[in-house]
Amino acid sequence: MHVWDTSSKNKLLIQKLKEHGIEAKKGSWTDGEVKQMEENLNIYQKLNPDIDIFKVFYRGETGDNRAVLKKSNFWDILSYKICRSLTVIQGRFRHLYQDRAGYKIGRYSKKEVEYIRELVVKHGRNWSFISNLMNRSIGSLSVFYTTYIENDINKGHWNNDEKERFLIITNKIMKYNHENNIPLFKISWRTTSNFVLSRSSRSCQYFFSKNKVFLENSFYERYFTSTKKNAMIIYLYFSSVKSKAEIDWKELFVLYNGQFDEVSLKNQFTKLMSEVLNVDFQCAVENLYKKETIDLEVLFKRINFVNIMQYSMTKPLTVAYLKAKYYLLIHDLPNFMQKTSEEVIVILHTKYCSDKSKNTSTVTTH
Repeated sequence: MHVWDTSSKNKLLIQKLKEHGIEAKKGSWTDGEVKQMEENLNIYQKLNPDIDIFKVFYRGETGDNRAVLKKSNFWDILSYKICRSLTVIQGRFRHLYQDRAGYKIGRYSKKEVEYIRELVVKHGRNWSFISNLMNRSIGSLSVFYTTYIENDINKGHWNNDEKERFLIITNKIMKYNHENNIPLFKISWRTTSNFVLSRSSRSCQYFFSKNKVFLENSFYERYFTSTKKNAMIIYLYFSSVKSKAEIDWKELFVLYNGQFDEVSLKNQFTKLMSEVLNVDFQCAVENLYKKETIDLEVLFKRINFVNIMQYSMTKPLTVAYLKAKYYLLIHDLPNFMQKTSEEVIVILHTKYCSDKSKNTSTVTTH
């Protein structure tokens, strides 16, 4: 292993060397270092005559080039007598020997710059594909695009095609986050930019921040279903709270398995209460319960929720939580209506424990 490889396995050794005043060299490369790298490369080629190192490194024609390089100890041999970090040596090698792999080197012409723009719009940052078309190395294209082109692409108003592509990819990401209990708006802007094609990652992030309310509302219209809405009504009705300030948002968070954060739940609550005008809080909840929930009392009568609530538990469950969870489970689990009271007790407590352990770490107070 290379001495200055900064992986976790080598950190202790590097720390000890630093304590003795020995550190990896930084700054410009000397002629002696470049000559030493050339000598090391010649040694490697003599030891491995069957490996075309330039095809392996730049073009990957032998499949997994990293495995080939590691198995043949390429970086250990190449870095011999060169007191530089492994990352720096790799970058220097990539820069020095592009021409030997058949790649064009030197400054990019105006035609090449325009061609890169066109290819990125059509194919995204597929540098492997673009590299074959332009005969430039993947590293060269990636660095050049990020440094000189990305910040200049399409800074004006977003056209309808760009907006449509943006909505498609962000909705896909948010759907995945929603299904896997990941914060809804944890989005990779590079991934988004690659899909939109004609906008930089920074531009995508800015566009999202400007339209976050619209995106959030459109998303929750699809995923805060009538079943989830009714569960909130049931919870509010049986919790007997007298105002919004008394609502236990953490328990509601757990009720929905962490799919909706506290801010989103409060927004949905506000939207729900706007359906009932000019009445006090408790009357509004009662009206919603009578309006939206059908024959629930028949369902609830078959289960003794008070007994479940008193069932041994580190934290006692509220009847409001149990009835709302029971309602959700009726819609989520097949044949749940046929379960006995004892089976319902086990399922409700199992669901509560698993949901609580899964989501407690992500609950935040706003």
